[in-house]
Amino acid sequence: MSTVFPLFSLPFLPLKEVFDHFEPQEILIISLCSQRSKNYAISYRGPSKNIRIALNSGANSFLSYYEDSMFFGLVDVTEISKLPKVSTLETVKIGNYPKIPVTMGSVRGLTCLKTYWENRIIGMKEMINYARKIFNRDIYHVTLGKQRTENDHRRVVDLVMKIQNSISTIYCDFPLKNHADLDMILERCKYTQGLSLFVSNTKDYSPSKQPNFNVDSVHIYHSYWIKPIHFMAMNCKYIILQESLLTNEDINTFLKHWMNGGCFPLKNLFIRNEEPENYEDVLNGWEYTEIDDEVKRDFVNEGDDLQSIYGGSDIKRPIDDVIATIKNSSRQFRMIVWPDIDGNSHLQTGSEPQL
Repeated sequence: MSTVFPLFSLPFLPLKEVFDHFEPQEILIISLCSQRSKNYAISYRGPSKNIRIALNSGANSFLSYYEDSMFFGLVDVTEISKLPKVSTLETVKIGNYPKIPVTMGSVRGLTCLKTYWENRIIGMKEMINYARKIFNRDIYHVTLGKQRTENDHRRVVDLVMKIQNSISTIYCDFPLKNHADLDMILERCKYTQGLSLFVSNTKDYSPSKQPNFNVDSVHIYHSYWIKPIHFMAMNCKYIILQESLLTNEDINTFLKHWMNGGCFPLKNLFIRNEEPENYEDVLNGWEYTEIDDEVKRDFVNEGDDLQSIYGGSDIKRPIDDVIATIKNSSRQFRMIVWPDIDGNSHLQTGSEPQL
């Protein structure tokens, strides 16, 4: 014989300890049980709420969260036409909608609560507002995938910006059909920390306005549209440009810019050219120290990713004596600025031979 445990009959401290052991998704689900449980979930302060919430819009529309670079499911939003054919289905009140059908399921391999709506965009709006209220925090990250319907990206960006004005990071990975779509994202989406663009078919693209490159990180995969005017405007810790068409002269000019105090936060710059490029001339005009190829130095970025650097050329910024190491090959240019996040300097060396 099963019995129901009266969870909310517990005193405050034992109840908080129970919530401390809940996963964020469990807190969300409990909050939907009653107004009392919702009120407690909102007022609760503890480790289960120390998360970053992400909105994913593409083939699926769902909220997830991540901790230590690991993603976990929260809630999926889908059309009521995809409602499972079962005899009975639980319903919950979300916002102004008193009877939203829900089931447990998965999306992209993530276990999550599935909700069913007459209008998917309205469902996204309600779930964003609900999650923000429960976890007492804004949406941190937005992913835009392939559009399910025309103007999906515009609707989602406008929706999020209207709700909370800005986000920390955005990741875009979809085939570009209209250059205006990418312009819209870069202009309307107020990202404050990171921009990642994996948008294909942009070879002839030129943004109508200068994008915001004054953020912690910029990663652009199809970056052939990045011209010197865009490159020089970057003021980031981490810059990755792949399939680039930047030349030796462009990079040399950027180095001069950095030497004079431009792009001051820079810690890691990586450029991969679409075509082979002779980078031997990129250090022309600068004094540098050649490091033996067998000398290994470890560089750790803010994501705790370790890069082993063998050899290279060290240059010094005259305004503050900061050291940067340059590594280049026929297709790749890399520049790291010491010290790294762990305090390792250019003087730290290893004895392992280069493989």
